[in-house]
Amino acid sequence: MNFPTYRPRRMRANAVTREFVRETTLSAKDFIYPLFVKPGTGCKDAISSMPDVFQYSIDMLEAEMEELRSLGIQAVILFGLPEHKDEAPAPAAKPEKQAKPKAEKPAAKAEPAGEGLITIDDF
Repeated sequence: MNFPTYRPRRMRANAVTREFVRETTLSAKDFIYPLFVKPGTGCKDAISSMPDVFQYSIDMLEAEMEELRSLGIQAVILFGLPEHKDEAPAPAAKPEKQAKPKAEKPAAKAEPAGEGLITIDDF
């Protein structure tokens, strides 16, 4: 009775036993969904390296948050994208002109206190 040839399955015999000994369960409420916010209006651009994840303009953000809420997701993290990227950190010096701070206001307005999505920022 060596390891590869003998594997006791008494803890997996039926659904009730499997449910009883299960250590981890995951559901939609356990995940934090990334939302990428970009300047502009009416934009929903796919991110090629992240399937089914998009860059949204601020006006499209509220509808996406509503859909996430209906799926049972309880938290999102906002990532702001600058209008243009360059070698200097010039856009970061003026955060009030960036998309993420502007997105925080509609997100807070859409989420009454104690309800809806938790919004996390990428400081």
